[in-house]
This record gives sequence, C-alpha cells and structure tokens, in this order.
Amino acid sequence: MSLSVLLVGDYPADPTLGSSKVFYKLQEEFVAMGHRCDIVFGDEIGGPRSRQIRQAVSPWYAARAIARREALRSWFFHRALRRSPSFAIAPSALRMDG
Repeated sequence: MSLSVLLVGDYPADPTLGSSKVFYKLQEEFVAMGHRCDIVFGDEIGGPRSRQIRQAVSPWYAARAIARREALRSWFFHRALRRSPSFAIAPSALRMDG
C-alpha cells in the first residue's frame, strides 16, 4: 500500500535550514519507500509578515494552503486517493483520510 503524505510547515523552502531540511529529508525517505510526498512551506502558506500576528493566524492560513493544494491535485488523483490513505502532517497535528 502506498500513502500520499503532505508535510506542512511555516518555514522557508531552503533545504539547508534546520526545520526545512528535516522536511526535505522526510520527503526523500517517503519517496524512497514508494510513497507520494509533497511539502507546503511558508511561501505557499502566505499570511502577514509580522511574526506575532503570523503566529496567531498561521494555522488558518496553513489550512487554506492545504485545501488549495488538495483542490489542485484532487481532480487528477481523485481515484488514487480513494484507494490509499492520505496524510497531512503539520507541526502539531496529524490528519488521516482514507
């Protein structure tokens, strides 16, 4: 069975930085095991630039980014997703559909 994994983090998309590097390494591992793995970083999440305000509203912006990502790929992967579970992994949440 293969999984569809979506890693979500409000970090820069830079594979040399700490948290971002972890996401890239996880993606490599999931793909090597035969799973599909995508990453949503801060640039796709969007939101205000102010750090304090961003911390307050980033879960809402992250949810919107996940919904946009799912809407973009759902027409193409609709049948595949029905056959395999999909996961979205965020810093403090794990969601499983399937």
